[in-house]
Amino acid sequence: MLLYLISKKLPTNSILLKAFVGCIVITTIEFIVGMLVNVVFSMEVWDYSQLPLNLYGQVCPWFTILWFTLCIPVMYFFGKMNGRHHRTA
Repeated sequence: MLLYLISKKLPTNSILLKAFVGCIVITTIEFIVGMLVNVVFSMEVWDYSQLPLNLYGQVCPWFTILWFTLCIPVMYFFGKMNGRHHRTA
């Protein structure tokens, strides 16, 4: 839902910008949820502490890049769904 809202708020921006905003939003949510479920409640759902450049073991750049890559087709789909044509850069 948040990715759809990003697409609606940035209708004339490039897919890459929308994907970047989307990956930052997803990574932020992943961090907040991770701190709650993994640190506060000790549920140990995921742990990125073995990966380089991780932040408290809850997020890492590799998954942020993955989220960015996955957001590209999602933003393209939302653009088509809303009848808009997107620039790719």
